[in-house]
Amino acid sequence: MSIPRLSPTDSQVNLSNSILHYFDLPTFHDTFKPLDELLEKNPDRRICLFLFDGFGKYIQKKLKNFCPFMIDHQRFDMEAVYPPTTVAATTALLSGKYPIETGWLGWTQYFRKSNLYVEMFSGRLEGTEDRFVSGPKPADILTYRSIVDMINDRLGNGSATSIMGFNCLDESRKASAGVFFEEVEKAIRDSNRNRFTYAYWTEPDHSLHEYGVNSEQVRKVTSVIDQCVAEICRRNPEVLFLFIADHGHVAQNYIDIRKYPNFCDTLEDSKEPRFSIEARFATFFVKPDKHEEFKAEYRRHFASDFELYDRAQIYDEHVFGWGTPHPDIEDFIGDYTLISTSNKSLWDGFNFKLNWGHAGATKEERILSLGVANA
Repeated sequence: MSIPRLSPTDSQVNLSNSILHYFDLPTFHDTFKPLDELLEKNPDRRICLFLFDGFGKYIQKKLKNFCPFMIDHQRFDMEAVYPPTTVAATTALLSGKYPIETGWLGWTQYFRKSNLYVEMFSGRLEGTEDRFVSGPKPADILTYRSIVDMINDRLGNGSATSIMGFNCLDESRKASAGVFFEEVEKAIRDSNRNRFTYAYWTEPDHSLHEYGVNSEQVRKVTSVIDQCVAEICRRNPEVLFLFIADHGHVAQNYIDIRKYPNFCDTLEDSKEPRFSIEARFATFFVKPDKHEEFKAEYRRHFASDFELYDRAQIYDEHVFGWGTPHPDIEDFIGDYTLISTSNKSLWDGFNFKLNWGHAGATKEERILSLGVANA
């Protein structure tokens, strides 16, 4: 069994290319045809695109009693790019390009030139609380133009806006849903200029990681999202609202790779064995003379829960998508990658342990629902 192939027509990349096409901008890849048809029937509309982190189709389904508006407005199924995780998926949506092109693959990536494992969004060294890259951060190295910037270039500054939930803080300096939705509404009501708003909110992902889908905390944040979305759509009928997730979630159990010394002995740094990208999409660099042993150890310990891909298969099967590979991509993709097809995730003593997670190949992580309101 191999992981499901990524569709070249039905992912977040295609959604953002539809947005570019709507605003008469050049596209990088195929557009998402069902959205094109909907947008053609709604010419000259202002658009607000919400992204709710972790709120994949199956999470919405499990929480349907707490998000009736979102359920009622589900319109099209889509796929998350691989790996279905925030770093790869939000970058794909914002850039209109695949992870293979941007180089943004997962939470932690190995930078071979500096021999560092770096958390991509923060620039923090993995496994530390207060140590950061001393030189250029990932965002300085792996640059890209966002669709917001491209729309502003085409239509003029202020035509497109991004509202990032982690910047929407209340008086106690905590991210606030109330502040977030106020900022979104302020942006979309700038009718003299605004044509497109991208709005990213951190929930329910943050709560799902810690508490799981059946928790009161997740039900509460989901209900808040649903009520606020319903209200902002009602108050702004002239705006076309789209809502999508970056990925879904699954409950997970960890396997400590350090309990398998023969497996660890095959790795480049066998004294401090570790992997990069994600716990459910883990890439390994292997000693030149240990490739057969690595594969044998994989079959012995991990084959029932993970699919094994060598570097050539990653490219040949377009796991990270299509397009010209980023010049630094070889640094980030190991000799072999283990992709979870079950509830198992890997741990090396450096990465976080979370009760629920994502980045694997299950449908619960990969399948999204694009919601539409006021069309």
